[in-house]
Amino acid sequence: MEDRNRFQPGLSGTFSLVKARFDAELAECGRRGPLPRYEGAVEVRVQPDVLRIAGRVKGREGRVKLALGDIVHARARKDLADLWIRSEGSELQMATFKLQSERSAGELVSWLPAATPPTPAVLGAVRAPLPFGIVIGMAGAVIAIFAVVLVLVLKR
Repeated sequence: MEDRNRFQPGLSGTFSLVKARFDAELAECGRRGPLPRYEGAVEVRVQPDVLRIAGRVKGREGRVKLALGDIVHARARKDLADLWIRSEGSELQMATFKLQSERSAGELVSWLPAATPPTPAVLGAVRAPLPFGIVIGMAGAVIAIFAVVLVLVLKR
């Protein structure tokens, strides 16, 4: 029989009810806000009042607990779950989690009843990545303009 009074370092000493648990990766994370930029796999747990996220940050294990009320907006896109988290001031930190399936992403969002779908203004505030072709085209145009100016200056 196991001795319940013996010290058990793997247990925290407090009881926490876990409503749902998801394995995910942090695909994208805003720089400013309560959520650190985790490396690799993370564990996302929905508890009665908090969303607990645990993973590796700069080579060390870490975890953060976010109040469910601080998750302002949420949406599921295929196997991705986008969350907008309230941070200091009026800024929102956007985080995108890549889950194992479309169903998992939808389930995670469904566990956040206070979070509303993002508004067009919120979506517009998110920096959309530029397609690689546009970046190359813009760089080529800048180089061409520089070359023309250089040739005109050297002709004088």
